[in-house]
Parts: sequence; C-alpha cells; structure tokens
Amino acid sequence: NVVLGAFFAYLSFPNIWNIYGYWPLAWVSVIPFMKALEGQSPVRRLGLGSLYGLILYTLLLLWLFPLHVPGASAFVLAMSIQPVLFSVFYSRAITRSLVDAQSSPARNSAVVVFVPALWAASEYVRTMILGGFAWGLGYSQSFQPAFIQLAAAAGPYGVSFVIILVNVLI
Repeated sequence: NVVLGAFFAYLSFPNIWNIYGYWPLAWVSVIPFMKALEGQSPVRRLGLGSLYGLILYTLLLLWLFPLHVPGASAFVLAMSIQPVLFSVFYSRAITRSLVDAQSSPARNSAVVVFVPALWAASEYVRTMILGGFAWGLGYSQSFQPAFIQLAAAAGPYGVSFVIILVNVLI
C-alpha cells in the first residue's frame, strides 16, 4: 500500500512519462498510505512514513542523482521529513473515529478536517526546516487552472489541504 501510494503521488507530478503529470492521481494517491498507517504502532508508522517519503522523493528527485549522489541522497532524506511527521501524528484514535459509526457527527467532522490540516502543517514544517523549498502535493495541480485559482487564494498548502480532504472522504 505504501509503495503504491508513493508511486501514485510521484505520477501526479510532472514525470518521465508525462510532462504535466497524471494530476488526477493526487486525489487518490494518499489513500493507500493512510490505509497502511491505520492500526499501526507509532514505531511502525514511523517506518511506513519513512518508506513512503524515501520512495516518493527518490522518484521525484531522480534528476539530481547524476549531478551529486551524496547531495541528492541527503536531499531525499530531508524531503522525507514531511511524510514521517504526518505518519507519526496520524494516530490510531483518529482513524478509528473516522470509521466508527457511533461517533458523533461533530467528532467525525473534526477528524475529517484534522487529517488534511495535519498533512498541510507537515508540509509547512518541512518547508521551514529546509529554508523554503516547498514542493508539496498541491504543486501536482500546477497545470490545472481551477486549482491555480485556489492556490492564489489559499496557497499551495490550501491546495494540499483540499487534495487530502478528498483522499480522506473517499
């Protein structure tokens, strides 16, 4: 599930097969990753987040490896901070209440908003740690005029929030 999700996320960006990327894949790419995190211990989630990040960012940054392998490898590790942060804070209680029919609608609504907010916040934290290199999931929609309009109003983190919201609701 983690490998599939990372590959779908990679394909949603411009890639070696399509210069515009297969952008609709972003709207479902995180579902396998979230499913893999459900019911896992914190240590296991840490490992899954690391695996997701390493696969995704190795594929996205393949073009850097011919220039400087150690530098590209370090950059892949640094970019992987985002899915690691997301997976560590994506707790079992959150996923349980998403599927718990007995939970109140207010609680389920809060959880549905929390997960995309957590993703957007983890992208923001990574950007701050790296000194401004964003490249979040919202950028996969850069060639879509409707989402460029959303980005003008809410920024790339807002686009990522909406993408993850759809992933959560599906």
